[in-house]
Amino acid sequence: MAAPLSVSLNVLGTGSDGTEGSLVFSITKHGVYSDDATVVRRYMFNCGEGTQRLCGETGIKLGSLNSMFLTRLDPMNAAGIPGMILALGTCGAPRLDVVGPRGTHRYLTSTASFAKRQYPSLHCAEVGSSDGPTAPSHVAFKEHTPDTLFVDDPYVRVLPLAASLDRLPTAKGTCRLCRHAPPPPAPKPTTAPTPIARDMRVSSAETKFLEWLTAFYAAKDPSKVPYIAVIANKYKGRYDDLRSMLEAKYGVFELPASESSSSSSDDDDDESTDKNEEDAKTDEQPETIETWLRAFYLVHNPAMIPRMASVLRTYEGRDEHLKTMLQTKYAAKRPAPDTSHESECKKTKTTEAAPDRAVFVPPAPTDASPPVDDVLFYILEFKGALPSVVWLVDLPSASWLPFLSYHFTACAAHRPSLVVHFTKSSIAVHPTYTQWVDAHSGSATRHLLFDGAVLSTYDAGRLGFAFTASAQHRLSLFEKAPGLFPLSPAFRSVANAAETHLQLRVKAPSTPASYIFTVAQPGMTYLLRAAKAHQTVGFSYAPSSWTLPTSAMAVPPPPADGHTITFLGTGSAAPSKLRNSSAIYLEYAPYAGMLIDCGEGTYGQLWRQFGTETRARIRDLSCIWLSHKHADHHCGLVRVLYERSLCNARAPLLVIAPDDILQYVTQWRQAWAAPHNVHFVSITAFNQHGHPSRLSFLQRTGFRDLYSVPVQHCYDAYGLILVLADGTKLVYSGDTRPCARLVSQGMHADVLIHEATFEDAMLDDAVKKKHSTVGEAIQVGHDMRARTTLLTHFSQRYPSLPPRASSGVDAAVGFAFDGMRVSLSQRGLADLAAFMRSLAP
Repeated sequence: MAAPLSVSLNVLGTGSDGTEGSLVFSITKHGVYSDDATVVRRYMFNCGEGTQRLCGETGIKLGSLNSMFLTRLDPMNAAGIPGMILALGTCGAPRLDVVGPRGTHRYLTSTASFAKRQYPSLHCAEVGSSDGPTAPSHVAFKEHTPDTLFVDDPYVRVLPLAASLDRLPTAKGTCRLCRHAPPPPAPKPTTAPTPIARDMRVSSAETKFLEWLTAFYAAKDPSKVPYIAVIANKYKGRYDDLRSMLEAKYGVFELPASESSSSSSDDDDDESTDKNEEDAKTDEQPETIETWLRAFYLVHNPAMIPRMASVLRTYEGRDEHLKTMLQTKYAAKRPAPDTSHESECKKTKTTEAAPDRAVFVPPAPTDASPPVDDVLFYILEFKGALPSVVWLVDLPSASWLPFLSYHFTACAAHRPSLVVHFTKSSIAVHPTYTQWVDAHSGSATRHLLFDGAVLSTYDAGRLGFAFTASAQHRLSLFEKAPGLFPLSPAFRSVANAAETHLQLRVKAPSTPASYIFTVAQPGMTYLLRAAKAHQTVGFSYAPSSWTLPTSAMAVPPPPADGHTITFLGTGSAAPSKLRNSSAIYLEYAPYAGMLIDCGEGTYGQLWRQFGTETRARIRDLSCIWLSHKHADHHCGLVRVLYERSLCNARAPLLVIAPDDILQYVTQWRQAWAAPHNVHFVSITAFNQHGHPSRLSFLQRTGFRDLYSVPVQHCYDAYGLILVLADGTKLVYSGDTRPCARLVSQGMHADVLIHEATFEDAMLDDAVKKKHSTVGEAIQVGHDMRARTTLLTHFSQRYPSLPPRASSGVDAAVGFAFDGMRVSLSQRGLADLAAFMRSLAP
């Protein structure tokens, strides 16, 4: 017997908390007679910033992922690919296929300076019009013809569909899956079937025992009902022993009196002759037990369809008993819905959300976004005895509405089981959109909507936390030091947390029909196909539980006095549940700031820190300084620039970085990547005293000086020396071994921010990887005569706090955490010292 397969969908990014809509489908193989489960294949759709961290947050292992599909090529949907490549290389994935619109190959090629690895080997397929391969490149290239299958493996068929505004469709399309239907199997020889040499007759005693065993398991352990035939065969001739064993384990059980068989279907479905439905034109035939059983399992437990032959053999000649047994077993679980095709007046669609937790929300307004040239849609057909069809729709604006009916038109046999809407809610309620939904939704079709604006606006955004582990850690730190860990409104609103399932009701025009779109929430899953009797097809939500601090959370944090340093990311290499990649926000004047390094996920960290003020903080950035080309220090840059392009920022922004990073950003060749008020300059050029960008920047910000110092890490790696308008001197080491040049240039610093990747016992690793230990970083601060030394960039092997240095260096030392805001005033430094003392063992 073949192992049963389940198909599930995991929501990764939701569009809130600095993420963008993304998901992964998983094919899971289950044991026939056990609860073993093994994921055999995953397919990811869209890969926004922070996707690799979301996979760790939700426990999704990446070893079985080898295909990634993009609907659009922009930082919202593709900025997480470099991090995913590095993560896949770590887990040993041999190959990754990336399917996307025009420009995808050029983008992947631009990551060679920091994300090129031997494994996985990268293969890019551009669908539709293509710019051709970028040579030379470490990424294999092929141009994929639109409307042809890209994946046709044992589990799924994936059909990408290209759309471009310069080629609007003029006619309604036809069913795409019918076009690509596999050829019918060759006819079998018309010979008489060979009878099975097996006596299928059973004695009256055996029949009576099987009836007892079925009723017993139905009452005591329904999960064993599918395996009754196997159990009975194992104990054939020893039924008394089996009965004694079961009654000793579960208790004595007597077979109840036989109930009258259920009548046939209560609904005659007079509307099944709808003239508009081609599938209604079928010949009426007497219903056989096989037809009845298939229809019953189709509604109640599709996972049993492959085992129908075994069930029919077990209950041969006892059709009414089989019907009664199944109806008794499944009646308590869920009543059978009307399985007829669409009637002229469709019923309101419902989801599996509990009625007392479902909240209907209005559509959220959509901000203006840069123009999009190319979009890809996808149709998926998961194979099996009963194929399941999924549509993925992403309309950037109402201008793309003509593509709906052209690309997504289904016959009765290929109606979607699930429609995933990456389309924003403001477009999903457009009359043309709702009319299309009404025309192609079956009675069992579910709708999943990704719109982070809905999550962010509902109850101050408390449902938008995608990284719940770090959010809970933040609440714990707030309990210890409220002044160092201020809470945004989203954090303060979780005090009123109750499990809530957001839904959007969509009304179809000119008909009484309406449909419910389930809003994607963090940690949500959808089981598309069940493999076990205990599994239920439908949506599941991550449990909502917060350990709240006893301090007053509702009070807004007091404004910090003086310059402030906010640590947005304090981890090294790949982000973990508690520490994001390196990033620091320096606020040198009210709402005026600069970013020092900008690892992947920096935008999300800014949102968690400032909430609704995030756009203003990004708009008023004066500088982004990047230390070196490693991915954990700059992969968040493109998302920050993209968000800034939506803010209508007028003040100039200066990006100072090594040449490799600047080449990576400019190769995007998008409108947002090079706006007129963003200026890119290399570190070596900016260090020249007469450089025009340097002079104008110092004059605009009031800084006394800003220059970079080469450090001992990789090629083109630098530390930062910054002197603010009031003479405050700040030194940032970047990634480095203890560096004499940095010490001499940063002498008498007010604040030294130094990397401390390893504990003292791992000195050999620090030397090999050109990093510093905790003790070495503290010694650098002592040699520099720094007033305060703040340590950051900790190895992810230290989820909370690395071991303290054993050296007796007398220095004011602080260990940084994500979200920690340090004021450089006397009061702020005193709060820091008190917090560090509270952490002492």
